[in-house]
Parts: sequence; structure tokens; C-alpha cells
Amino acid sequence: QFAQYNQYNALVQGYSHRIFDWHSAFYIWKTSSPSPTLRGSLYDWYLATNGGYWGAHSGLSGGNPVRLIFNRHDWTLNVVNTLPKAFLGTTMRWTAHSLNGTRVGGDTMAIPDQLNGNHVAHLEHKLPWIQSEQAFMPELQNILLYRMEVFYRDEYDSIIHNTRNDYYLTDPSVGSESQSRYALLGAYRKVLPRVRLQVSCAADDDSMDIVCKVDHLQKEMIGIMTRFTLVLDPSMSDGSEDNRILPSFYSQNYITLLPGDSSYVKINTTNEQKQIWTCLPDGYIGVGTRKRGGFLLMVSVDGWNVEQSTILIGCTHNLATA
Repeated sequence: QFAQYNQYNALVQGYSHRIFDWHSAFYIWKTSSPSPTLRGSLYDWYLATNGGYWGAHSGLSGGNPVRLIFNRHDWTLNVVNTLPKAFLGTTMRWTAHSLNGTRVGGDTMAIPDQLNGNHVAHLEHKLPWIQSEQAFMPELQNILLYRMEVFYRDEYDSIIHNTRNDYYLTDPSVGSESQSRYALLGAYRKVLPRVRLQVSCAADDDSMDIVCKVDHLQKEMIGIMTRFTLVLDPSMSDGSEDNRILPSFYSQNYITLLPGDSSYVKINTTNEQKQIWTCLPDGYIGVGTRKRGGFLLMVSVDGWNVEQSTILIGCTHNLATA
């Protein structure tokens, strides 16, 4: 999933780099794999989105009309404005972090005063590689997380908007093939303890969408590819059937969390699914069907190096009490 995420993130950003110059749009053909075992799809046989989908989603900044593009070839920055109206640029900020979460570099720069509509602004600034000691396994190539944010506003108001992208990068001077060498990530996962996240989930009173808040309260280690999945309580099943609630739709997924980060994930599913939700006496959402009997509805959280946990979902007053 990590490879798929980076593959599609780079793909959509690469095509966005010359959008409005060479083309005005692009589409991805055959987003579904013919088999659950084949790599290259954006969702699996069971309509569950995977790392490829969320890599593309991140590369397009979640559909944000103004987004930042990092050119992995020459380490330059570009800002895309996909709307026909102009925005006023303010600043661009980047920070670099080791895998243990320590900040090792960063800078803030001004961007062009005006981001013209349907245009890509190619910034002159080139990001540097930050040399930092990697004492964990010095024989493996070091990996840094670069977090980049661009801030802008509409020319008719003073509200500052921002969009953010995260990139796992290696030293570009080592060689053209070095960007695919992520062996250090595998070593971290094998040797170091998993990251423990604090997560709470509740149903929204009006829409009955599920909103989860996640906090990374540890002082060390980046939470890599943190994934949320809506499931039926696995402890109440014999494991013979898939306990995921599909299709489910997420505001974001496979997210990166630095120590101290907080984020929100909104989960939606079909109205047919919501009609069988009930509020149990203990205040959590349950699901009752003829086929399955009664189950607790839960959110499963895991990731590349994130400790797996399942979270109960608090009720909304719009649900009937069981």
C-alpha cells in the first residue's frame, strides 16, 4: 500500500505539473483491478479504497482547487490553481522530519502575489536535502518526511486557506534510483514498537456521518499510513466472513501523523446501512440484521507502523434506542 500510495501520488502530480500548458485534464483508465491480488488498482474487488486511491487523493490535495506540487526530479515547487479565478498567494512553508519525528530543517517563503486562474505557478525556490544523522541503521539510506503547506486567500476576502502535502524522500544525490529505496521503513517496522494513537469516534447529530478525532500524543515516531476502516465488532464473529462495512467513504485516509498532530476523519456510508443502526443502552452504535443478529459498529485503526485498535462509536440522538 505504501508503494501504491507513492506511485499514484507522483502520477497525478506529474500530470498536474504541465496542466493548462500541454493538456487541460487527465483521467486514469481501469481504476479497478480484475483480481484482488494484482497491484495497480485504486480500490479492490470489494469496493474498499486502497493506498493507490489515497495517494491520488493526496496528490490532488483532496480536490482542493489550489494545490502544491513537488517535483521529485529537480526538487522545485509549483502551485496549481484549477479555478478560472485568481487567488492571492501569501506564503509557502516546508519542514523536514526524521522518522522518529524530530524536526531537522524547514523554511518559509513568499509566493507570487497572484495565483492566476487555470495556471501553474512554477516557483524559483528549490528545496534542499537536509543532512542528518541516521544512527538506527546507518548502512541503510536515510529517509526524511517533508511536509509542505501553501497559504492563499480569495482576493475579495481576508480568510486564509491552506493545503498540505507530505512526502517521504531520500537523498537525491545518491542516484536516480534512490527515491524508491525505502528499506529503512521496513527495518523500523520490524524492530521498533508500534505507534499508539488516541482515537475517539461519534456519529454526527444531523447527518449521522461518523466523525473520528485522532491524536498522536507520543513524543517520538511518525505514524505512517494511518488507516481507518468501518467494521462490525470482530470479536462477535468467527472470522469466516468479511466484517468491513462496504462501501464506506472517508474524508481522508492513509494519513501521516507527526508527534503532537491531531486530525479528523469523517466516515459516511449508504442510507441503507444507516437505517439498521441502533443506539444501544451503553451509548454506542449497534447494528441488528436478521442474518448477523446484533453487532457493535466500530472503527478499526492501523497503519504501516501503527498499533491496531478498534474504537466504539458514540450514538447520535437521531438513532432509535435499542
